[in-house]
Amino acid sequence: SDTIAVTSAAMGNGVSASNSSGGDLSFNSLQHVIGRVQGRSLLEVSGTMGERTVISTSATGNSVDTGMQGGAITTVAEQYAGPKGVLSVGQVEAAQGGAIELNMTTQAVNNSFGMGLTAAAAGVRLTQNTDGGAVADGGAIVGELSENGLVSSQAVGNNATMTGVSGSGFRVVAGQNNHGEIVQGSKFTAYGSSYLTTTGASASANNLHATTQGGDLDVTNRQANTAYVRAQAEETSAYFSAATANAYGVGNSLLAGSLGPDVQIDNQQVNELGGVEAIATFGGATGYDATATATAMGNAATGYACSECTASLKASNNQYNSADVAAVARTTANGPVRSAIGSAAAVGNNASYYVSAPSKTTQ
Repeated sequence: SDTIAVTSAAMGNGVSASNSSGGDLSFNSLQHVIGRVQGRSLLEVSGTMGERTVISTSATGNSVDTGMQGGAITTVAEQYAGPKGVLSVGQVEAAQGGAIELNMTTQAVNNSFGMGLTAAAAGVRLTQNTDGGAVADGGAIVGELSENGLVSSQAVGNNATMTGVSGSGFRVVAGQNNHGEIVQGSKFTAYGSSYLTTTGASASANNLHATTQGGDLDVTNRQANTAYVRAQAEETSAYFSAATANAYGVGNSLLAGSLGPDVQIDNQQVNELGGVEAIATFGGATGYDATATATAMGNAATGYACSECTASLKASNNQYNSADVAAVARTTANGPVRSAIGSAAAVGNNASYYVSAPSKTTQ
């Protein structure tokens, strides 16, 4: 009557290193995963689920997790994921059942690097290479959903996330190379009747996220991808209030920014061969608002600094895309609806570097 929780987490290699005493830390890591890594979750329901149902499924080849409070950290990390790849599948089977609130996340990552800083400084040399695929798949079949439903998948070949607060600063030199066959995030949902629902899928061959508040940021980024990238989100509901399908696929992605005094970015991205495809569809009979949004990009980069901090931003950007890029968004209805919106965008190379304040933006 209360909560149903299902968790499945599979990992090839995992290591963590942190220091909360304010001292310095030097950390080196070398990780290789050769075998296939799989995470699977299946929930079968014949009746009505409780107030909340949460399903989390993940498969990670190599993982590094670091953190600092005060002091400085120097890190050299190398990660390699072999050709067998990672697979994560989360599924709900409740065609004759019901749910009140449903939250399902499914994640597949070949190589993952994470760092969190609080009033600290970091120097990072990161190398991530993968020859395997990353697939996050599954979905939900539910007879009746009476409140909110969020079903999402995320597939990433190489991922690095670095965040800093309280004056923290980064100097990062990163190289990400994805030569696997496929990176696919996909979710398929079907409801007899639903209230507020979102079906989301994202796929990224290489992703680097480095942001901080108050300190300097210096990022040198090199990304190369040859894998086929596919993001697919499909939802159907016979009777619905508001339904959304979102799909986002990108070959190489960079986000780097700081609210501190100095931001320097040197970015090179190459996306070739495999192609990028994003597909978002929704189909229903009778309801209120239906939305499908699909975005596909070969290379994407965003860098920013805060003008209120009298910051400076220096950026060098080189992007090359020779792969096909396609986006499809589709909404269909067999009965009366209030609104049906479809939006699709396909871009080879996209870069945005800006210095901004709350009241204005210059670019």
